[in-house]
Amino acid sequence: MTDAASVEAVLRAAYVLDEAVDAKDWLRVRHSFMPMVTVRIGVLVGDEAALVPVDELVAGIASLNPPAKLSCHTLLNPIVTVTADHASLRAKRHGWASCAELAPSLHELWGLVSYGFKLSEGAWLIEEMGLVTLREAGNQDVALFRGVGRPAD
Repeated sequence: MTDAASVEAVLRAAYVLDEAVDAKDWLRVRHSFMPMVTVRIGVLVGDEAALVPVDELVAGIASLNPPAKLSCHTLLNPIVTVTADHASLRAKRHGWASCAELAPSLHELWGLVSYGFKLSEGAWLIEEMGLVTLREAGNQDVALFRGVGRPAD
């Protein structure tokens, strides 16, 4: 049986990551991950899953969240499973981003997010992450904006 304290710790780790991304606190984002992470998020790694060094992953996340972009990421209805030193979290995802440099300035995304965690030195760190996009609305250029004066090519 999964104990409530472990479930709460995994949930807290996921929420801390969202808060850190929205605050653009890249050091705190870095501390959410194992040294190598399997990533299944197309905007970061393309169509195929990729094993990515954590510093490369954080650089990719930071590039999609430049200072000119305001964001808000939320997890809805998370389901957590914990077994010894591994855990998984599946949830619905809603996120929005706004960039005053683009018109219209808003983009929203709804999807399904999944995380695989490993317990490492008392902390739950992400070793796998994925996102399936269900719906997007608004200006796609905002989603792709990397803060260099134009959307990504």
